[in-house]
Amino acid sequence: MAKLFAYGTLMCPEIFEKVCGMTPRAVVPGRVRNYRCLCVRGEAYPGLVKGQGGVVEGLIYTFPSYLWSRLDAFEGAQYMRKPVTACYDNGKRELVQTYHFRPEFRHQLSRSTWNFEGFLTEGREAFIATYTGWQAAQRD
Repeated sequence: MAKLFAYGTLMCPEIFEKVCGMTPRAVVPGRVRNYRCLCVRGEAYPGLVKGQGGVVEGLIYTFPSYLWSRLDAFEGAQYMRKPVTACYDNGKRELVQTYHFRPEFRHQLSRSTWNFEGFLTEGREAFIATYTGWQAAQRD
């Protein structure tokens, strides 16, 4: 089984399910420390970068490992999958995978913190309707 710390669009169950073609086995809240979740200019989705003192809230998904290829395709060239230490609400810490924004694309990030609640009310429907990578993500 694989574990992913999701901090952006994949926090929406319908987006995760559309990418992976299934419901994850388990979903629990978590956070990573010393990172920031910033807005990508002109986009509805964020990028995760190192940021001393920052805390990013998200969800930790457990799912079959064969789905990494779909998630990698969904995230695309701007992101690289790397391990990060996630903290659970019960204090447990665990090494899980997450998608870091690649340094060569850092200039596309704004200084504004991405807001999940704002995405839910203002960006989710448009993202689902206009995202062009669904087919690539669903190829195995």
